[in-house]
Amino acid sequence: VVEHYLKPRNRSVGNKSFALDRNEAGLSCDVFVSHFWGEGIFECLNKILTWRPRGANHLFICFLSNPQSEGDLEVCMRDNVLSSPFTYALESAK
Repeated sequence: VVEHYLKPRNRSVGNKSFALDRNEAGLSCDVFVSHFWGEGIFECLNKILTWRPRGANHLFICFLSNPQSEGDLEVCMRDNVLSSPFTYALESAK
């Protein structure tokens, strides 16, 4: 998914993440989703759909919320981890 869909897609829209391409202004985070890279995408999505809390509309899923083009995630994280997308999502998750 990342190599064959997200990275090419991110490059084609100016290296924006999938989430920012869909919602330029961003959205507040209701749920921070953690995943395991060895887990398949369908298993991950099934768990999200099964366990998503009622009323939670906006989920932070790192591989969709962070840019996946080469080096872009490092740019997001290098200056100060406290101003990274991860920190903002964790702070705003309900």
